[in-house]
Amino acid sequence: MNLYTVILDFKGGTYISQIEENNEELALHRWVRSVDHTLSELDSEDRKVFTFDMDHALTPLLDLQNIWCATFLINDSVALVNIINTKTI
Repeated sequence: MNLYTVILDFKGGTYISQIEENNEELALHRWVRSVDHTLSELDSEDRKVFTFDMDHALTPLLDLQNIWCATFLINDSVALVNIINTKTI
């Protein structure tokens, strides 16, 4: 199990949370399922955009280890998600 830090930049705000999961893709899936409870700017329709795009979302950041990013377009606003493998538990 790993501890992942998820950083979301969306509509001028930065939102940070942590999730324990086996890999970064599972961490992203778990985070998406919980994001509507922690971020009031996203409604249920916005959350569907995350869910729809997740199968090809994560990109490892060049020359860095254990860091991935994903971008989503939600109602003409860009959401940038960074996932960092913070700790192997």
